[in-house]
Amino acid sequence: MRSWRGGVLGGVYRADAQTPASSVRWTISPDRTSIRRVSTRWCASGGLVLTSESGLPYPGHYLSYIDERTRELTTLSVPGFAERLDVFTVDGELRAEHAFSLYGWPFLTLQYRILRK
Repeated sequence: MRSWRGGVLGGVYRADAQTPASSVRWTISPDRTSIRRVSTRWCASGGLVLTSESGLPYPGHYLSYIDERTRELTTLSVPGFAERLDVFTVDGELRAEHAFSLYGWPFLTLQYRILRK
C-alpha cells in the first residue's frame, strides 16, 4: 500500500462575464478524486450560496480515477446528486447549512458553526 496525503483543492473562476463559479476537488486516495462544480452567488442578506444545481456548463459532481497500470484517466458524472451550501452570519457568528439531495429527494442536511482558532 502506498502512503499518501489527502487534501482539498478549491478554485473560483468565472463561468461567464457575470457568473462566478467554484470547483472543489477532494482527494479520496492517490488515484481517486471527487470534483464538484458549483455556481456561487451572494444573497441579499449578505450570505453566500454555493449550489451544484445551475445553468452553468457541466455543473454537478464527478468522480475521477487514474488506472495505476496504464495511467489513463477516467472521469464519470454522478447524475442526480446535488448539494447546496448556504454560508451566513447569526449574531456575528459564521454558520453554514449544507444540504444534499439525490434526484430531488433531500437525504442529509448538515449545520455548521464556524469558529476562529
